[in-house]
Amino acid sequence: MTLHSVIRAALNVSVTAFKRWWLIGVISIAIFVFATRVPPNMDEFLQYHQLVCHLFPNATENVFREGCYGYYDLKIFGKFLPLRSFLYVGFTPSLFYLPMYLLWPYYLSARVMGILALLVITYMIHRVTRVPLWLSGLIVLFSFPVVFQCITDRGPVLYQMALMFVMLYLSTRPSPLRGVLAGLIMFVCIEQKPFFVNFIPAVLIVGFFLLKPVFEAGDRAGRLMILKSLLIAAVVAAVPTVILMTAQTRYGCQYYNDLLRLKSVSPLNFTSQIYHMHKNLIPSLVDFSRFANSIYDVRDTATTLTQLLWVVFGIIFFIGQVYAPRGIDLRRNALLAGSSGAFLLCLYLVNLSPHSLRGHHYVLAFPFLLLGIALSVEYIYRHVRALAVLLVLIVAVLNVGIAYKVVKTPTHWHDDWSKVKVLDYLRQDSIASEYVYVIPDWGIYCLFALYGSKQQIVLYVDPFDNPSDITRIAEIAQRRNRTHLFIAQRSTFTNSRLINTAYPNLKLMEYLGYNEKDAWMIKAE
Repeated sequence: MTLHSVIRAALNVSVTAFKRWWLIGVISIAIFVFATRVPPNMDEFLQYHQLVCHLFPNATENVFREGCYGYYDLKIFGKFLPLRSFLYVGFTPSLFYLPMYLLWPYYLSARVMGILALLVITYMIHRVTRVPLWLSGLIVLFSFPVVFQCITDRGPVLYQMALMFVMLYLSTRPSPLRGVLAGLIMFVCIEQKPFFVNFIPAVLIVGFFLLKPVFEAGDRAGRLMILKSLLIAAVVAAVPTVILMTAQTRYGCQYYNDLLRLKSVSPLNFTSQIYHMHKNLIPSLVDFSRFANSIYDVRDTATTLTQLLWVVFGIIFFIGQVYAPRGIDLRRNALLAGSSGAFLLCLYLVNLSPHSLRGHHYVLAFPFLLLGIALSVEYIYRHVRALAVLLVLIVAVLNVGIAYKVVKTPTHWHDDWSKVKVLDYLRQDSIASEYVYVIPDWGIYCLFALYGSKQQIVLYVDPFDNPSDITRIAEIAQRRNRTHLFIAQRSTFTNSRLINTAYPNLKLMEYLGYNEKDAWMIKAE
């Protein structure tokens, strides 16, 4: 093969890739621009707390809330290891994010991870349903609930959604090696957040319908290989999960005991189920803007647009069945029924938890809905391409309308944009090395801890109501030869008698862009 032919082949591959991905690339850039218009929420970064503890030399000074003193460590094989970032959040999100964080240690890099996860979901739905890649991109990248939760990953659910579809794709071509990979993925999903067990039945349902035709088409040896792969996947997932769940905490119980305290509603307690359904689930389904209610003060913001979306979804499913071929594609119809059933089953199981109050609890069900929509669109696309594209574009426009209405809604006080201005100002090394940063309010600590200066000392003292904490803060400041700087809500400086009494010399610190209406303020000695 000559150099000329190699270059020619490389150019052909590049042109083909560009034709397949250019639209998705443009939409991804648009999503990133949208992400820059959404203020960061503190819980987005809690899953990466292990990065704080390992990359910031002064992080151990925070002996208060969410500190780096090993409170969430788990004892495995006789040794305590930093295997949790929070009570029910594991450490692997930090590993996934680490390369991107090192390249760009700023909160928007976490939003990039969300976009990458969306691209994984897009590609996997394309491979599973055979819908064109660009059309799969329109379906996934214009789904407001999924997109918003991926770029503001408060769950955390980001990596679980992407890995869930990788696991389903692996089931379409089973082998022992793929069984190992599927088992590892299942374990990682559980490790990241054990709440994922609510979605395992749905994954198994869809996986069954993906695997069934492969099993039926195989000979005896092929079927034995499939069963062997499934057994390998089950063992690889179960062994580390059991080890993790039975690990000892520093406060004398096993990890699974911590999780059992987060009680669910009994499947037989229909009164509570109906109550939670009316209070949380149904409002989220009739108004997709509620998937942003952790950041924005949304109240019936996009009810009409959401209702129109459900109508279009119904039309897509109906027309898809009109054009669905009979006979040979009965298996794909079974997959469509399975994905729809998986969506409903996920919602039911999540509704059993009294802690499921916000969109990030329900959103893990939505990829199954998108899978069903993609299957129906593929049916239509075979016969009337223009109609399929038109329906998908209508869905996209309605989702864009929801996103537009959401960003025009006021944010909650804790997610006021002033927190970013405060972060950008105080992450300077020259300032961070002079003060001990004290944060007495929820909403900004994880953002500061992860994206501030390596010189900083950040103490998260919430609630700030114990006089003994003042002594501990003073000891840290004196030992490190620094003075006090408070980052708090304007209302806290007004109402906290303890702060005003203990620190009478605090003065407002103004900076470029400071506004008297900012919710977050800086006061320093």
